Amino acid sequence: ESFPAELPREEVEVAIPEPYQSRVQSGELFVKRYEFTETLKTIPAKLVVLRYKKPVLAYSQAPERELSVEEEGNLGEQGRYHPSVGAQVVHGKFALHLPLYRQQDVFASLGWVPSRSSLDYVTDLVNDTTQGLTTLMRERLLGACCIGMDDTHTTLLMPKELPQQADNAFDAKLQRLIDKMRQAKKDKKESLDAKLWGYSSFDQRFPYDIFDFRVPRHRDGPAEFVRTYAGHAL
Repeated sequence: ESFPAELPREEVEVAIPEPYQSRVQSGELFVKRYEFTETLKTIPAKLVVLRYKKPVLAYSQAPERELSVEEEGNLGEQGRYHPSVGAQVVHGKFALHLPLYRQQDVFASLGWVPSRSSLDYVTDLVNDTTQGLTTLMRERLLGACCIGMDDTHTTLLMPKELPQQADNAFDAKLQRLIDKMRQAKKDKKESLDAKLWGYSSFDQRFPYDIFDFRVPRHRDGPAEFVRTYAGHAL
């Protein structure tokens, strides 16, 4: 079986052994053709610390007045984490289902030993940074001529502490979740039945899949999600 065509190829020229090299140079032998074989190679990931060399500008007539040039936007205080680190942690946790303690081992093998709280902090940074992206994807998906929707069962584990609702930012979805949790706590339940609604666009202009977590399987969930939608739903 051949390897996927989209993988990059690196051509390695096999050297002619020395006993034959001189005979090729003398004309006794010549290269009639080349045969190709392929071997799959893996290149381990590596960590690199980017050290930004930022110019500090000053006015010619007033050298004491300085202007700093900022580097590219990174995550965390003082831009401690490059976005690639956030992508690696989130991909490992949610796509590969690697808990943070296993990701600690992965990073440790590359030369950096982060705490689990640091990796959790990076996850929060990615969540905060990408809030606008999910909003934009939803807006574009609702611009499609036709979308599909369905729900699947999932389990919500009860947290040790229930979330609190901010008085100045009422959120109906969050309030329903808190009410369900409070009732479950009274009933001494350790988990809640929940639903994960999936929305997919059939429009090639907006090829998005969006998932919306809801506790009850109530029509308020999809009704709220598609309240501004004017197309066809399946």
